[in-house]
Amino acid sequence: MSQCSPTDGLSEYTRNPLPNDLPPDHLRDFDLEMTRSTRKEDVDKQAVLQVSKVISGGDNNTVQVILFDVIQPPVSYRGDAARLPGDGTQVVGFLYDTEFYPSDEYTFYSNAEQADGNLSRTDAALKHFFSKNKTGHPHVVPQYYGCWATRVDTYDKNAFRYVGLVLEEYINGHSIEDICDRDEYDELIPPDGDVVFHMPEDVDDGFHTLEISKELCQEVMKQAVNGLVEHMHIGVQHNVFEPRKVLITLRNGKVGLDWPRAVLLGFTNTQVWSKTKMAKGPKGPVQLLEHLPHPPHPFQRFSVTGLENFIGWWPSPEVGWEGDEPGDFDNEAEFDEWLVSDEAFGPLVEAADVEAELGKGVEWPHPYKKYSLFKTLDPIKPKLLEEREERRRNLEEEELKKDSDANVQALADINLSTARTKGYK
Repeated sequence: MSQCSPTDGLSEYTRNPLPNDLPPDHLRDFDLEMTRSTRKEDVDKQAVLQVSKVISGGDNNTVQVILFDVIQPPVSYRGDAARLPGDGTQVVGFLYDTEFYPSDEYTFYSNAEQADGNLSRTDAALKHFFSKNKTGHPHVVPQYYGCWATRVDTYDKNAFRYVGLVLEEYINGHSIEDICDRDEYDELIPPDGDVVFHMPEDVDDGFHTLEISKELCQEVMKQAVNGLVEHMHIGVQHNVFEPRKVLITLRNGKVGLDWPRAVLLGFTNTQVWSKTKMAKGPKGPVQLLEHLPHPPHPFQRFSVTGLENFIGWWPSPEVGWEGDEPGDFDNEAEFDEWLVSDEAFGPLVEAADVEAELGKGVEWPHPYKKYSLFKTLDPIKPKLLEEREERRRNLEEEELKKDSDANVQALADINLSTARTKGYK
């Protein structure tokens, strides 16, 4: 198994078709000769994994999710991902194998191009998070262990296929969706009593249960929402945020946690602004919210309506979390009050202003994290608009120059063709 470097794909990104000369069952930008090399520097880049179990996948699935035991981590370290652990820690792999894809007959893109895009988008998101120090505990993104080319046996003993694989931290826990039932209104119903999270055979330190209380549900959503606004602040937009994609764990690798950790899963549809078509246009490579001193305050980004898939967990349903609130109970008001409470994200104030009042070197004294407000952008918007207009003009000039150069070349080709024709006569 060797490291590879894929590129991006699909609607938010410029389409990047596979090279016409790429052999079947091979990966873009992967040096096949390295797998045959006996040089130490090439062998040191390779790792050996063993399948522990298939978590999900099978036929007609675009990704195979597999739990691996790390038999032999690579000796060398490339630096754009965390080191693959060699202490018996298990990792999860996302294998984008076209052998399991549905038929691509009558589709716009081949399975090979779709697999390349799925691999690329997942890896691009995780690599971006890693570069911003947003992976692994205590963050909501699993630790990232890189993008790899995996050698797969075929029926021909002398031939192999190469499949793209993204490795990340194994999250031993339950999703919000799996923990809950749903009522006739499709709202979540958390279970009464404790939920078993880890059995003695799963971890070394025994049996673990967790009571699904209102306070726990709020804490899980607090971690998830904080992670989402932190991601907005580094130019990332999650197009899918659902209860089935939010896991709760009491583990950090082999170590037990005193307090649950919320973790987001699934980054195939996650958009990294700097790699999009729009970033290459007048708007530029830096998304607007990245200009804020701190992540945007969740009150200005989230509401009960926006989190309707989570109603019943948190926010509360219309009858309240316990179902026994008075008739004038307002779950939207309750949620809004929670968003600006000290227990969640604090009041609607610009943290940069608070820091200025505190003075240089004074520690942040509040229980909530630092957040920014949209109005903080108002003073710099004119400058940003000027820069956008300048980029637009430069792009137009570049296009005009390209068109002019193309016309000159076309005219030169015509003249050359005419000269050759006359010479032949």
